[in-house]
Amino acid sequence: MAEDVADYVGDLRRLALEADERTIKRAYAKALKVIRPDEDPAGFQQLHEAYQRALAQCARRQEQRDGADVVVQFGPEIHVAASPDTGTIDAAAQPHAAVAPRLQPIDLALPPQPDPRDAVSAMLREGAHAVPAWFPAWLRTHSSDWSFDTRDAVAVHLLQVLRGGEVVMCESNVLAMYGLLGWNDIASGLDAGELRWLAERTHRAWLQLPAQHDGLAIMMAGFSPDRPSSRQVAARLADLQVPRPHLRNLWNALRPQRVRAVAALMSALGCQPGVPLPRGIDSGQATFWAGQAQDWSRLQLQGWLFRASVASVLLVGIAFWVMWLDGYTFLREQSLLASVLLAAAIVLLPPLLVLGYFGHHALYAWQLAPESMPSPRPRLRAAGVPVLVGVLLLVAATYPLFIEWAPLYMLGMWLLTWQVLRIAQVRYYVRRTVRPPESSGALFLMVLGTALFVPAVVAALAYWALDLRRARAMRWWHT
Repeated sequence: MAEDVADYVGDLRRLALEADERTIKRAYAKALKVIRPDEDPAGFQQLHEAYQRALAQCARRQEQRDGADVVVQFGPEIHVAASPDTGTIDAAAQPHAAVAPRLQPIDLALPPQPDPRDAVSAMLREGAHAVPAWFPAWLRTHSSDWSFDTRDAVAVHLLQVLRGGEVVMCESNVLAMYGLLGWNDIASGLDAGELRWLAERTHRAWLQLPAQHDGLAIMMAGFSPDRPSSRQVAARLADLQVPRPHLRNLWNALRPQRVRAVAALMSALGCQPGVPLPRGIDSGQATFWAGQAQDWSRLQLQGWLFRASVASVLLVGIAFWVMWLDGYTFLREQSLLASVLLAAAIVLLPPLLVLGYFGHHALYAWQLAPESMPSPRPRLRAAGVPVLVGVLLLVAATYPLFIEWAPLYMLGMWLLTWQVLRIAQVRYYVRRTVRPPESSGALFLMVLGTALFVPAVVAALAYWALDLRRARAMRWWHT
């Protein structure tokens, strides 16, 4: 590696004596393919210094070449004669000899150079609020007197500031600074992917400014059916920026519309898994709201259980209000056990409905997963349909305990039987890579089968037996 650095540095020194700027840049770009700054920082520093010296020497040669184009004028031809008196030649009559041209000295003194930190601060301050149409012209005006060394120092300090993540600027102005410093050229030696990511991060931070809330609302409308106002955008930004307790977040997520609005805002800001968050966004808040928007996630289950708990409290309040209007006559007519069961049913009904809904989805996903995918408890999954039929029979055996609630009990048994049959049927067809039948005749037969408890159970066991017989070579019970 050291020999390669010496060779490329020598090539740049030789090109500096006679080659033009374009040839020097091509040689430098060729050398960067071999000498990378992340692999050999010392060698890259030597190569970069040789490249800068070669450009400076090329510029000096060009200036000298331009200054040497001076026209030399000789005097007219004069015939010289000797004086008849003295026999000497008159000095005033001597012909004009070729006189060396008088070159005007070139003032190579550089104008006063700004401090790199001050120059970067001015660029960032102006670029944060400048219109993208005229910001490049401002950059060219304020950098016209920079030397090569000043430009390099500004580039180094600007890169450090951008990597620090404290810059707030639109992407167009950031790209204008890239063009000024030559970062869009391969000869710069910088990673194009990193530069693109830095520009996107500064743009996301710029979108959070109050002046950009209208534009951010338009972007959110592309991810949500409703377009929020500027005030709503500011409120949703506060949900992502201000750290809050988990219970407070659950209360804020009580309305599903708010969850959808925050999810649209996160999509507009580019908050994605595996990508660093924009400046000002709290990681805990982003994790909570992303989980609320993700279907069937644990955080979404917590949100729905919290809504169900609030609904239970409201139902209990309504029940006591109705009984208060009746003078609590209903409670006095019921036994203590019936009163307790009724209160428990009112309190637990909404959470149980939520748990049943999420459990139903988890059961379907577990039973319908292909064999190639790892799943928890594969042996129990293989015997899933018989286990469900056994649970169904145990529930049917409790019928004498609920004889007073026979209509509701039979309705619940009908729903459970239909679900067991549906799981067995869909599992059989999906694992055969065949679409399950959805015709009216199949639905009619399914409803008729579930209305008759025993035929439905027999059909479920038949589906399971056929599935087990077909896939016996997989030996699920040995996994």
